[in-house]
Amino acid sequence: MIILLQVLFLSFPSTNNQLIASYLTQVKNFTDKDSDGFISIDVGNSAIYPLYIDCVDEGSYIIINNTQSEVQYFETKNYSGYQFYYVTYDLIFFKTWNDNDQVSYTIGSDTNNFNYQNPQSFRSINNFCIDKQAVINTINFTISKTTLQGVHKFKVVATNEGNVAIKNLTITGLKCYQTCKTCSGSLFNECTECFVGTLSNQGTCWKQCNNTINEPYLVNNQCRARCPLDQSLYLNGLCTSYPITNYIYIEIRQYPTTSQYRWQLVNDFENIQSLQNILFENYYIYGIFKNKQGYQRVINLKGNYGSYLIGIKLDIILFNQMPSGSRISLLINETHKAHIYHDGNQLKFDQFISQHHGLRQNLTYQNIDYNKNNYYSLYLYVNASSYFIIRLIGDYLTSEAGWAIRIIQITSGQCPQYCWKCDFQFKCSKCYDGYFISRFGTCRQTCQAIYQYQINQTHCLDFDNETQYSQYLSKEFIDLSLNLDTQKQYKMLEEVGNNFIKGEGIYYSIWKQNYRIFGGPYIWAQAKFERTYNIPNPHHSISISFIMIFGPQFPDDGNFTLTIDNQTQFEGMVVGGEIEYQQFYKHSLDTLIIQWECKSTEPINAYCGFYQYYLAVHYCKPGCSQCNDQNDCLSTITICEENQYLELFNSECRNCLPQCKRCTSLQNCLECKDGFIDPSLGCICGINQYQNNDYQCQLCPQSCNQCINDQICLECSKEHFKILKNNKCECQEGYYTDANNICITCQQNCKICTNQQCNECIEGFQIQNANDGCQLNAQEYYSTQLYKSIKCPMESIDSINSCNPCTNQSCSCRDNIINGYEQCDDGNEIQYDGCHECQFQCQLECTKCIQGKCFECATSGWYLDLNNQVQICKEQCYDGLKVGTEECDDGIYIYSGNCKGCKFFCRPDCQQCDYTKGECVQCRQGLIKYQNYCINNCGDGILVNAPDIAFNEQCDDGNLIEFDGCSKNCQFQCQKNNICEFCQDNKCKLCQYGYHLNMMNNRCECGQSCLVCDLSEGQGCIHCTIGYELRDKMCYPICGDSIITYHEQCDDGNMDIEDGCHQCQFICEFTCQQCFFGYCMICEDGYEIQFGRCIYTFSISQIEQIEHQYLQVQSFQYLLEYFNQFEDLKYYFEDVPFIESLYILQLIEIDDSNIIINQPEVVQQSFCSINCLSCLQGLCFTCQFGYYLDFIQNQCNPICGDQFLTVEELYDDGNNIVQDGCFQCKFQCQDQCDNCYYGQCKSCIQSYFFDINQRRCLERLICKEQDGYYYDDKFNKCYSKCGDNIKAGKELCDDGNDTPFDGCYQCQFQCELLCKTCLQGICQNCQLGYKLQNSICVNDCGDGLIVPNESCDDANTIPRDGCTNCIIDPGFNCITLKNKNFCFICSSNCISCDYINSKIICLKCKKGYFLTSNSCIQCSNYCEECVDNPNNCTQCKIENCQKCDNKEGYYSDFTIKKCITKCGDHITAGNEQCDDGNIINNDGCNSLCEIEKGFQCSNNLCQKIPRKSIEFDYQNSTLNPFEINSTLSLFNYGCEIQFQFFKTITEINLIHLTIPFNYTDQQRILEEYQITIIPRKQIYYSSDQKQQALAVVSTSNQLTLLLQYTGPLTMLLGGITFFWTILEILTWINNFYFFNIDYPINVKMFFQKFKWENIIFIPEFFSLNQPNDPYYFQAVTKFQEKNVNPLFINNIQIFIGLICIATLTYFLTLAIIWIYKKKLNSNQLKSHKIYIFTKCHNQVENQQATYINDKNQSLIKKLQELSFVSFFIFKAALDYQYNFWSKILSIINLFLLDVFMACILQLVCPKNNYHYQILINDILAISFLVFILIIYNIHVYVSSKHYLLLNHSLFKKKYLSIYETINYENITARKYCCFNLIRKFTFILFIVLLYDKPILQTTFCCLSCFLNFAFLLYQNPFKSKSTLIQIGLPDFCIFCIVLFAILIAVDDMIKILDFQQKQLVGWLIISLISMSIAVQFLFLLIEFINRLKAYFSSLKNICFHKNKS
Repeated sequence: MIILLQVLFLSFPSTNNQLIASYLTQVKNFTDKDSDGFISIDVGNSAIYPLYIDCVDEGSYIIINNTQSEVQYFETKNYSGYQFYYVTYDLIFFKTWNDNDQVSYTIGSDTNNFNYQNPQSFRSINNFCIDKQAVINTINFTISKTTLQGVHKFKVVATNEGNVAIKNLTITGLKCYQTCKTCSGSLFNECTECFVGTLSNQGTCWKQCNNTINEPYLVNNQCRARCPLDQSLYLNGLCTSYPITNYIYIEIRQYPTTSQYRWQLVNDFENIQSLQNILFENYYIYGIFKNKQGYQRVINLKGNYGSYLIGIKLDIILFNQMPSGSRISLLINETHKAHIYHDGNQLKFDQFISQHHGLRQNLTYQNIDYNKNNYYSLYLYVNASSYFIIRLIGDYLTSEAGWAIRIIQITSGQCPQYCWKCDFQFKCSKCYDGYFISRFGTCRQTCQAIYQYQINQTHCLDFDNETQYSQYLSKEFIDLSLNLDTQKQYKMLEEVGNNFIKGEGIYYSIWKQNYRIFGGPYIWAQAKFERTYNIPNPHHSISISFIMIFGPQFPDDGNFTLTIDNQTQFEGMVVGGEIEYQQFYKHSLDTLIIQWECKSTEPINAYCGFYQYYLAVHYCKPGCSQCNDQNDCLSTITICEENQYLELFNSECRNCLPQCKRCTSLQNCLECKDGFIDPSLGCICGINQYQNNDYQCQLCPQSCNQCINDQICLECSKEHFKILKNNKCECQEGYYTDANNICITCQQNCKICTNQQCNECIEGFQIQNANDGCQLNAQEYYSTQLYKSIKCPMESIDSINSCNPCTNQSCSCRDNIINGYEQCDDGNEIQYDGCHECQFQCQLECTKCIQGKCFECATSGWYLDLNNQVQICKEQCYDGLKVGTEECDDGIYIYSGNCKGCKFFCRPDCQQCDYTKGECVQCRQGLIKYQNYCINNCGDGILVNAPDIAFNEQCDDGNLIEFDGCSKNCQFQCQKNNICEFCQDNKCKLCQYGYHLNMMNNRCECGQSCLVCDLSEGQGCIHCTIGYELRDKMCYPICGDSIITYHEQCDDGNMDIEDGCHQCQFICEFTCQQCFFGYCMICEDGYEIQFGRCIYTFSISQIEQIEHQYLQVQSFQYLLEYFNQFEDLKYYFEDVPFIESLYILQLIEIDDSNIIINQPEVVQQSFCSINCLSCLQGLCFTCQFGYYLDFIQNQCNPICGDQFLTVEELYDDGNNIVQDGCFQCKFQCQDQCDNCYYGQCKSCIQSYFFDINQRRCLERLICKEQDGYYYDDKFNKCYSKCGDNIKAGKELCDDGNDTPFDGCYQCQFQCELLCKTCLQGICQNCQLGYKLQNSICVNDCGDGLIVPNESCDDANTIPRDGCTNCIIDPGFNCITLKNKNFCFICSSNCISCDYINSKIICLKCKKGYFLTSNSCIQCSNYCEECVDNPNNCTQCKIENCQKCDNKEGYYSDFTIKKCITKCGDHITAGNEQCDDGNIINNDGCNSLCEIEKGFQCSNNLCQKIPRKSIEFDYQNSTLNPFEINSTLSLFNYGCEIQFQFFKTITEINLIHLTIPFNYTDQQRILEEYQITIIPRKQIYYSSDQKQQALAVVSTSNQLTLLLQYTGPLTMLLGGITFFWTILEILTWINNFYFFNIDYPINVKMFFQKFKWENIIFIPEFFSLNQPNDPYYFQAVTKFQEKNVNPLFINNIQIFIGLICIATLTYFLTLAIIWIYKKKLNSNQLKSHKIYIFTKCHNQVENQQATYINDKNQSLIKKLQELSFVSFFIFKAALDYQYNFWSKILSIINLFLLDVFMACILQLVCPKNNYHYQILINDILAISFLVFILIIYNIHVYVSSKHYLLLNHSLFKKKYLSIYETINYENITARKYCCFNLIRKFTFILFIVLLYDKPILQTTFCCLSCFLNFAFLLYQNPFKSKSTLIQIGLPDFCIFCIVLFAILIAVDDMIKILDFQQKQLVGWLIISLISMSIAVQFLFLLIEFINRLKAYFSSLKNICFHKNKS
């Protein structure tokens, strides 16, 4: 164990190179909301998210270019605590780049510029982002700062349209070694400046503390008594970080935390005051403690023994100077452990170690000024059990000073984190479950790396733990960090071909997104690297491990080679994979050389690399200079003296601590010197001792039990009757001190005495005389229990028998009189009230009870409550400990939601609560229960906020879909740009066309009229609710359809004005004062209500006057003579009163030149218009407001321009200005607007600029580029462009480039970097070390100053003196001595030397030489390298200095320095599998000495392996040889035997098959295997019969050919309906074959040759369910003969294929229409119309529809100008797009039979096992059955609609194919759609389910066909008789065919037909099939002729117009 503890301090794993941050390293697909934290900062860019490209498997890349020239990270980063920072990132250039185009990276004030240079061709790659050609550069640079702050920013300055992608940005920080203030690397010998002392020549900073004083430990370059808690391990001369457990950590905050509530205030009962948390400076403290106040806590580690010593750290503030003699003590279980005290001269610390001290600002608190305030950070280690009480107790002599606490920390001391038990210092013996004991006794969670393995499931062994003295030499490429110390140590020895595509010197890349690897993609393919390690300490072996990677196209002849000390250790490869390599290698030399070589072809896809590189050295035991292993030492071991230990890191013997007798390290004392105890604490004095200035233990003063020194006692010995007063032990009352300082008892009852003379008696006694002593007062008695006198009780008359101790009467307990042995008597039996059973008693929780009064509650969960009359222990709420009467206690921050004030409760959102548990049973609506909270149920559609939690719903749209305006977290979220036009703060402000803004939900929606709204692709509304129609993404109400919608107040199915509902709005006359839903309730005066209308009421006199006037008109017959012309009529009216003229005008009609006067009764039947205010018998007198009266037409017309909007007007802006948005009360935009929406312009024509703020089209500004001004089409302004070589705008200069330091940079004057004084871009003066030459600052070589670009400067111009032209001459080295450059040259064969003490000292010789006496001597011929003498080889010509001749079959190969085998020497050695003495192939052992396939070798003799075979023969007893034939076929999985019969055979003809199994050597392994075969029924036909059938086949082929030509013709010439009917007939024919009957051969051949794929060939994409499949199953026989595979997915491929073709055609038509529209460039205004169904059910355009723009006429004109073919294509595409869904239904209807049959076959056919393929297809079949049910419901839905709806264009668009030929005006006819579908389904069910019963099968199928035919006879459901013939005749033929099938089925059973009769039936079936098809062809031919006539007529008209033009 001693040795183990020594090695413990050899090393501890730490790295000073740390990955600080990484960005853009992960493969992820960006979105507009997530771009890995980077944003765009281009001026004017409204979107903050940067441009990026998506590259599928590669993820997304952020790109910058001229459009987006700058991106940055979204927040500022701050990195500190490092010496310098290493930044690396990848730039991927693609598209066009020019030389010196620049990409810059900036963070804070630090910028790195990369100038692009066109690379060599091999550095260009072609597969970036799938197919882009690109150049990849890895950029790395160092920032020498200790603090780095700023924003990661990338900027591009390019002259072309090049793009650059950014990837793999990482920042690695380097920390100096602890002793270094500044450094060049992280190692201890890379210091450049020291904290303390002078830098050594070796680059080290070291301060060694003296072990003989009390501060031997070096902590942050300061000597301390112990290592602090956060650096508890003393390692390599320094206190180092070590993982420990924080048991308790309390940092005072504004409000007490749960941890603080567990601490208790220790009261000073003489000066009671409460304390609180106080804000001091910028943090909080608890205090201020005064006098004897303190702080305590009960610590219970709950069985966790994972501690070795307890570490305690305190941060306290001392306010005002501590008074002399005052102190603060730390006690563990009443034992003093440490103190802060003032000895009268200064403040001192006993056992406390000060880690930090600082002065603090003044404070005034509670009217006391605190001026001298000091902050102390103190720590110590103590020995304590798992349960103890810790106390901080003050003892201040005045109240003007005090102290406060900021931090208290208690740790596991010197036991590691996650450890259950430590038996030794820094050594865990048992870790937590799931953790492993690892190196240095720590506990780690995982043990799965390639360099680790487990031992007994408790220990994890690393390479550096294989022996007790192992240590890592390298631990690299384990994350994304880049080790700055080691990257430069990899030396490239040779390079062939293409490597390092990312840049010269870039040897690393990123692998698996989380590792930086050596080599890898684009880096390493054909190169060799070497790394040399110096291992000066004695060792015996090494362990090496790493993972090799290989590209996906690594060549078969390539390999990866590992060489150690010139000996090849590994050669191999694996294409596109990884190889884990581990090796234990014997090694004892001072130098270790490792080489890695990759032999491949190219680095893009055939690369090499390695990562997770671990190299460990296994050293000899301490003090051993040479060894074979850790135990076998070959030299003398260094032994230190008894009081010394061997410090391993510098191999020195150092003294133990002065108090320690034996130790293994400075921290690990094994035995203390005499007088000291507890080696674990470094040997301390005993409890009654103190340590003097000579580090010796001295006893405390007499009677003192604990003391700080001889002047300050802390505790007195109770047995000596002394108490502590003023830090001294003095005799207590009743005692006096004699000459020997011993306490002697005074006289009895004496309190204070001198010798034996009493000076003062105790209470109740008095001195009567000097001789009698202290006598008791006669009115009192003495209590021996209380040690005091008590007054006698007062006697009364009724208290004769009462207790009186003064009269010795008997007393008892609970009589309120203390007597005898009673300590108290409170007269009750109540427990814990201070007195119980007449004895003092406190609560059980009270730990300090004095005479029944509690003074301390040092019990967990309790505190001393001083607020009551009696001091009691009370439960401490909020401390997380449930005690006493507490129902619960969840702490102050553990928010479980059911505990408040340590009582159960429920939150306000809880509707029903169980208060016994504090459990919420039910939450209010919109909330759900979660961990006893009521939280929002996001996605339930209820917007509600729960006050119990911080999260609030901003929205809730009833789903969890992203980017629909409301995120899955119910927060506002921007929608996509094609839906939301403008979004701000995640709230949409402006929507795209087709959507409206929901102001409450801040998102774009389609509205309540939309049934299905697309919120993802911007298609607007997809389906509208009933009562609306879809037009251009929006739903418009159908006014007049009798359906009242959301946007309609009413809909009475007409457009009558006078019925209360007009244009679907309630309306009453203006004469109505109160209108209620279209019915007038109150009319104006002079009107009365009749049927809800206001009718003008005439008085009797008015009626008589009108009648009189009318009679006058009647009697004026002479008027007819004057009404011959209209002018005469007007002349007549001049003398007629106004009212009379109106009435006469109503009676008069002018027809041509005749004047007609209507009869009065005719006039009375007419009505006035709805806008008429006063009306009489159809004659309007006055109009409503906003209307004027047209006397001629007798109607009220709206007044346009009065700013009063009537129902006839779309808008009224009060003027008649053209193009102001409204003209003539209709919406109107500018002529330059090409998209007008309700008077607001959305976009302009190309030559105008659209101002989005003004919504106006403005003229585009003209910018003169020749003057340097360019047009900004985003803001319609001119701007200058820096870099165009034209000075314009605010530019000071413009030299046409973006090159810095050339006089003008970014159009501002700038001189070069080295210029000191610059004037308008011209340098006037240079910096020191440079001179001005041709206005350029150049190096001033020869001035003695070394500046960049100068490697030396010896202040002269002498050539070849070591420094020529400021360049070091070859072979020279230059150093700076006394500010001067001195150059020297190394001696011969020396490659490295140094100038030391005025001498040139050689440091290293070249290879083949060794260094001795400052000279390089050549090694012997046997050694490649040697040391000390020529024959002491360190590297031999053969690895490990082997002698190959000593091994049989091995030969020396000096080229590769290895022993190799030779194939063909007849000796099997090494990796040879065989060696037959030759290198001939195909003889069993090939030229590589590998056993060939099919051979087996033994003793270098190879033979072929015998093959198995099957012999086949057959015999039969029932058939003649010419009646049967058989064949044998062999397969990989077995064999197949087929039989062919030449006569009719049935199931009774059994076949018995006997199979013997033999090897080729005729040795039988199984005598025979018998199989009985039942053949299927097979009818044998003669050659004549087959000839007849061949004629049928020929007919079938001709029919198939005809159909193949007919299909395309129907698409060109029309008649697709007829061709569709033919296909449906053929579907029926295809299903007839599945009748389980024996068809005649002619029918059978016809059916077998006719196949769907012959007409419509769609290839099979896959073929499953084959005989060799494990799930193979078959259909019944008839289906097998038709090659029907019952697997569902095989049978729906044609159906799926046609659906896909139809869909692709649809998208093709969309593209065609888009091309036409773009070509025509219609710029058409969108017109919104409201269509209305009137009573006549005709679609008419409403009066309120917006006008059609004149540009529509231009579009029509352009369409008419198209050629015939172009117009035909456009029209066909438009028609297909319009009727797409109808065509899809046509395909579904055609294949419905086949799909239904596929479902039934899948579900009905028996299976052998339920393979996952079977289950998948079963699920698909059931799904398609549901789909078929949906199709049936669609048919039912369509057939149930009114014929007016069926005639509507929108309805036809979807469902026309269902009822296209149906007479849908007839209700019965409409039902035929559903009836025909049922007939098809039942037909298929009967075929499959009744297959085993042929007669029932055919009969029921015939019944379904008969019912269909009967329906056709009963009611013609079609539009015409021709259609009935077209469809009815085939149905009749089908019915007849099924009748014949019944006949054949009966014949199969009872044989009623001979062969000829059966053949005749077959011909009849074929004839019926041909007739049904011929009818369709006849109709098709007629259609062709009509179409051709129409086409010829069109062509004739076109030609005529062309000739005319």
